[in-house]
Amino acid sequence: MSTIIDTKDGIKFFQMLSRRGALSMELRGLKRRGQSAYTICKKVYGLKGTRESVLRQMEAMVEGAQARRHNTDIYELSFNSKEEANAFAIGYNGEWIGWG
Repeated sequence: MSTIIDTKDGIKFFQMLSRRGALSMELRGLKRRGQSAYTICKKVYGLKGTRESVLRQMEAMVEGAQARRHNTDIYELSFNSKEEANAFAIGYNGEWIGWG
């Protein structure tokens, strides 16, 4: 069975999942050329902290996006400002996950 992701928000969500997976593997010792997944996640999502805390923040972002999808049936991953990104950082249970 195949899944086609053809919406802008779907692609952004898949990128987030891929980056989270790459960071998780990096924490387990997998090496890569170029920028580390840790550096990419920090740069793209404006995260701060250690590798472990950035992974926790990424996991919370994915969980939040999944919860929003189940509640609204769409992914809201487009940020026009830091305020919007910060609003997204509030987990699905209302707990602030912060940026570092």
